[in-house]
Amino acid sequence: MKVGLVECSSYDDELVKSKVEDVLNLIGGLDGVIKKGMNVVIKANLVSAINPNKCATSHPSVVKAVAEKVMTYGANCIIADSSGGPFNSAYMNTVYRVTEMAKVCEESGAKLNQDFSYKMIENQNAVMHKEWPIINVLNNADLIINIAKLKTHTFMGYSGAVKNLYGAIPGLMKVEMHGNFKDQYSFSNYIIDIYETLKDKICLNIIDGVEGMEGDGPTSGTPIKMNCLLASVDAYSLDFVMLKIMGVDYLTMPLMQKQIERNLMSIDNIEIVGEDYKKFIKADFKNTEIEIYNSNTKKVPLFLNGFVHKLLTRRPVIKKKHCKGCKKCFEHCPVKAIEMKEKADKKQYAKIDCNKCIRCFCCQELCPFNIVKIKSGVVYKIVHRKRKNK
Repeated sequence: MKVGLVECSSYDDELVKSKVEDVLNLIGGLDGVIKKGMNVVIKANLVSAINPNKCATSHPSVVKAVAEKVMTYGANCIIADSSGGPFNSAYMNTVYRVTEMAKVCEESGAKLNQDFSYKMIENQNAVMHKEWPIINVLNNADLIINIAKLKTHTFMGYSGAVKNLYGAIPGLMKVEMHGNFKDQYSFSNYIIDIYETLKDKICLNIIDGVEGMEGDGPTSGTPIKMNCLLASVDAYSLDFVMLKIMGVDYLTMPLMQKQIERNLMSIDNIEIVGEDYKKFIKADFKNTEIEIYNSNTKKVPLFLNGFVHKLLTRRPVIKKKHCKGCKKCFEHCPVKAIEMKEKADKKQYAKIDCNKCIRCFCCQELCPFNIVKIKSGVVYKIVHRKRKNK
């Protein structure tokens, strides 16, 4: 399976347009794939209402270049996602404005999705469920172009092309799904099932790696220049190459492990065309270390589970004095581990019960003020310090 890789040193519109053309040519292009009158949906990464310079969302210049390419074929182009909040007009149009997708549509002639309905879609080959709630803009598409972002992810290790399809689940239903699939392995199978459900419609996957995110992604990490664009018709292969650029051992990633276990990808069949991926590796790239821990282990007495879990893992922490009381983390916690408390001045703040917390880091991902920080347990620090020193 071919994965195209080109160098792209900035988000200058003309440069990005040229580089998108180059990377598409490397993997065979879109001629004969997109036809006049088709409804083509660009599924961008619009995780939240975050400015593009934070490097948490698909950059508008990349989305614009792809949208303009789609419309050269006489197709209708719609830009869509279901962000981490209510899937409705008020919320999503705020996301479109802040992420500059509204501007992209004004300049390119593409349309913003305004259909906030969904329906249940069957997939009898799925592992976790046989039926999924999928947003109708994707259900009604003739073709889907999946534009992800190169970035770390505190819960899953990385966020790439396959993980980007989590946005096919409507709004706050994501909370319920996170609650159903609490560990990385079940959640990985869930994400894979979503991709497999939509796979036949996805004609192209792109990863925006001009500027990525390191550290505690997918929203609270640090922007870093990576100077690359990647593309493939196969999201599994694309993510594999992205991980090589990030310097991550793919065998340590639950999502990759499950893809291989389910015989959905073979690294022996992946062909990187274009630039040498080693050119883009940064020795000091800060990946996030995930720790898979079963708090129900029989080796630990039940009454000690919470205490041991705190020592062995990383966990989200909200400082009382910094919390704005917006309730976003409270509303999105899949296991109701967050309570709203009252300060002395009667203002509210969020408090996390670490004994209930499943370390999905949704609170950190969706905090609009970036005040949810990650704290490592004492034993976790010792263990990982030893690993790094080996």
